[in-house]
Amino acid sequence: MKKLIPFIVLIIGILPFYSFSQTYRQISPEAVKELLQEKVQVLDVRTGEEFAEGHLPGAVLANWKDQKAFRKSVRKLSKKQPILIYCKSGNRSKSAAEWMIKKGFKEIYEIEGGIMNYRKKENE
Repeated sequence: MKKLIPFIVLIIGILPFYSFSQTYRQISPEAVKELLQEKVQVLDVRTGEEFAEGHLPGAVLANWKDQKAFRKSVRKLSKKQPILIYCKSGNRSKSAAEWMIKKGFKEIYEIEGGIMNYRKKENE
């Protein structure tokens, strides 16, 4: 038992600094403009029709509702560069971001409230 105590103390001391799973970060619409100034890949996970109505500069369409097309688009992205992901309201992009994390993407930013929220804040 005495031999286990230092090991347990070590584990407890390390846990706060160790991430067991990668996650994505939600960012505010206000932070999007800053992020777009950096070298970021932009992924729009809405449908083609929604994409045609308007999208962020440099965005790549990866329709989450069409998994085959989505995966094909995502394969073209670099896992080493940050990704800004969005949809209409945040539901699809959240699911897509979680899937991408499981596939090894490390730095994903999701627009809080989707492009609807981004446009609303942009027009205020």
